[in-house]
Amino acid sequence: MAVEIEDTYAEAFRSLYVEFLITARDRRWLDHAVHAATGHGSSSIMCDCEAGLDRYVGPGGDSTFTTPDGRPGAICQLHVPRFWKNREDALEKALLKRVCQNVLTCPTARCFSVDEHVPDDQPHFRLGRKV
Repeated sequence: MAVEIEDTYAEAFRSLYVEFLITARDRRWLDHAVHAATGHGSSSIMCDCEAGLDRYVGPGGDSTFTTPDGRPGAICQLHVPRFWKNREDALEKALLKRVCQNVLTCPTARCFSVDEHVPDDQPHFRLGRKV
């Protein structure tokens, strides 16, 4: 069945984003964690951020990206518009809330930084003690 797409309107904004890795015992639990972490994130209007799945990695996904624990994984992204006055704080709070309340409460789920060795001169959030 063919679907016609009418090219009428789209908009994009410059944004700040963060990537994080979720792993779980199997794809079923991974999908639960991803859906929980990215839910209510289709727009930054009346929401803490825009959120979505970038790609699946490790077993059952992009095999060139291995997960730290060898389990199936997913890289998720959170975005906030650059025009928000408190954009860095808003992004960190959104990440902290979604990791603590949605990912770590999902059975078998773990969360990791996508790049375990972020250079100190690169902007990043240190969430370990805040979780």
